[in-house]
Amino acid sequence: MHMRTRETIQPPTAATCDFIALLTLGLTACVDPVPIGMLTDTGSSAGPSSMSGDAISSTSASDSDASTSTSTSTGTTTLGTTTADSQATTTSDTTTLDTEGLTTIETEGTTNGTTTAGLECDPVGLQACAVDSCVQRWSYACDECDIEFDPARCFGVDIGCAYPALTCNLPKPCERIWAFGERNPETLEFLESDDAALCVLASLRDGEAARHELLWGAMEDSGVVVMDVFADGAGGATIQWEVDCQGCPSSGIVGRSGLLALQPAGYFDDCLDAPTTASLIQCAFGFTDFSQGGGPADGYTPPWTTGECTALEFACPG
Repeated sequence: MHMRTRETIQPPTAATCDFIALLTLGLTACVDPVPIGMLTDTGSSAGPSSMSGDAISSTSASDSDASTSTSTSTGTTTLGTTTADSQATTTSDTTTLDTEGLTTIETEGTTNGTTTAGLECDPVGLQACAVDSCVQRWSYACDECDIEFDPARCFGVDIGCAYPALTCNLPKPCERIWAFGERNPETLEFLESDDAALCVLASLRDGEAARHELLWGAMEDSGVVVMDVFADGAGGATIQWEVDCQGCPSSGIVGRSGLLALQPAGYFDDCLDAPTTASLIQCAFGFTDFSQGGGPADGYTPPWTTGECTALEFACPG
């Protein structure tokens, strides 16, 4: 691009330059009229006008060569505008890139979080937990998933297999047996109903296919143990239990057994002969001291079973 420059620049004088007015207009130098003959085409942009804003301004302000001043002024204006546009474009591009970068990161984080939450905190299609012993128990928690009072889902999140719970279509001929303590909440002293204990023990002795419910502990936030008994009517029973803890909404303890062999009829006869509350607690639960909210001891089986499984399968009778 060819730029027109001067060979010499005369210093401004008071007669030709109103310095204050030029400052008001934002110019940086005064302009002295220049004869046309003093302008030369250098054929290069390396002259004073390309290096000095003052020189370009002086040329553009010349009244003697309107076309030249217009061309130079236009060039200067174009350069200024181009620079401004370029800066604006650069700023805009930078903003766009930054925004897109932030948006991408946030979106990916949210997407990954949702995906992770979807995979880890809402498991579906889980397989049954493997049976590797006659009696099993699990402790689980899922605090990071914000799951409350949904033991099946919480169990699946932490353990990775389906919650071990049976719903067996069996008659329930007896009321629940609930044992608890008053002076010491971790010692079984009383029964909600002695008759309920008598009914369950007689049903087991008589070989009824039935469902029974046994509870122990205080019904408070630390949790009461709830045990379901599924008697098959053929000398065996499967149990499942959980700690029903209102104070631990995102954790729990659960257990189950295979098909346990029942004690012979003589065991039940002894329990039903001259029973007391204390003897019925021993016949139905087999212990008096326990840890509130901790579930039964590892490997626990009720005393009315032999403690041995005739089958490891966890299933409803029939």
